Amino acid sequence: MFNKYQSGTKPTEPVSEKEAAELKGLLTSFIDLTITDFKKNIFMTYKERTTGIGFHLSSINDAFECNNYHEGMHLGYMLSIRKFV
Repeated sequence: MFNKYQSGTKPTEPVSEKEAAELKGLLTSFIDLTITDFKKNIFMTYKERTTGIGFHLSSINDAFECNNYHEGMHLGYMLSIRKFV
């Protein structure tokens, strides 16, 4: 599944309801765990890197900011596509 959705890929076929449910489950199942781990300061050591969209990640806070930007881009694309449908 990772190869199908990794960076640089694009849709090649419709997504089944089963696969969509699995993806939703994977995405939402880690929210509470991430919050708990963040409050426990689990993410104190962070391997720095620069993302493909130019964000320099040196902490978990940087990663959260980058993720919010990234997801905002997805939302913008979806809202734009909605106008054509």
